[in-house]
Amino acid sequence: MMNEFENICYKLEKCANGCRKSEIVCARKILEIHVNRDYDTFLKIKAESRKSNINEFRNIMISLCALVISVVTMLITTISILIPLNNKANTNINNLDMLITITMAVYIFLVMAFVIIGLQKIKKFNFVSKQGDYVRVILDEIESNKNYFK
Repeated sequence: MMNEFENICYKLEKCANGCRKSEIVCARKILEIHVNRDYDTFLKIKAESRKSNINEFRNIMISLCALVISVVTMLITTISILIPLNNKANTNINNLDMLITITMAVYIFLVMAFVIIGLQKIKKFNFVSKQGDYVRVILDEIESNKNYFK
């Protein structure tokens, strides 16, 4: 569910794609409709604009993907060390191999699910990173206009 700031960014994305006016003109028009000279609504949108930072989420996802790659590499290295040790000990190779294979398959499945969900969320809210700055500029303009809320 989108908050009001994200909803405004979504409408601005549609407006910017549909008309030939600048994003600033479209953002001003959309914000005037949403704010409707109500100071509380303005403050709510301004607060939502500060906490809605998709770039931060994107950076966290990239860091987590790097962490996942490191962990998978460490797991593969550990497995490549364990298998020769298992062969020297003359224990049942099939049981250890089966356990390692199942563990790796589950782990890789979970990692892939995590990455896919994260990428879908980034893609879903990409319009916020593209249009959010225009909305914030108009919010600052409205805030500096002392007569707007009278």
